[in-house]
Amino acid sequence: MTADLSIAQIREAFADHSPWTHPRREGRRMRAATALVLHEPSGGAPEILFIERTEREGDRWSGHMALPGGRAEPGETLIDGSRRETHEEVGVALGEPFGRVADSRGAPAVVATYLYEVTERPELRLDTREVQTALWVPLPSLLDPGNAVRFHYRGPFTFGAVAIEHHLIWGLTRGILASFLKPLGLRLPRTPIVPDRRW
Repeated sequence: MTADLSIAQIREAFADHSPWTHPRREGRRMRAATALVLHEPSGGAPEILFIERTEREGDRWSGHMALPGGRAEPGETLIDGSRRETHEEVGVALGEPFGRVADSRGAPAVVATYLYEVTERPELRLDTREVQTALWVPLPSLLDPGNAVRFHYRGPFTFGAVAIEHHLIWGLTRGILASFLKPLGLRLPRTPIVPDRRW
């Protein structure tokens, strides 16, 4: 597949996809789920909904770019958790997922990610206690080598990221994106290791 694929092609690729799922043991790891929400504007490329988490002291994900989602409540399925968290964080009501991405390890949780489509771009209502910004990012922008950067985080360490305007998508969220792209035959561009491309 190429970067100009449609949501119909994404649905087809995930119809028979059997992702790796973590053998969870209750009480050993937190159960968490995210929603990868896709929308295809008329005449445009599919786009994905991202959030920027509100900066809060003591929150390890504070200020990070992410997909809507969070911890599943006791007795709640991971699918229901992804839908509830999305509705709470950005006000979007989701239907049934059409696919699932391979689980991602992100201490202290293993994160399940489900694929959803919204046929109309919904009005977003942000819970500002959790989310400070939300934006739709076209798939070609995520695959553009010109948006691949490295940045310093906590000292000398550098990490690969995708730069969208002044936002950085990295870490767990970047890993989820890579897992989403794999069944489509696509990859995030390699991050150049040159000084002038460091964030």
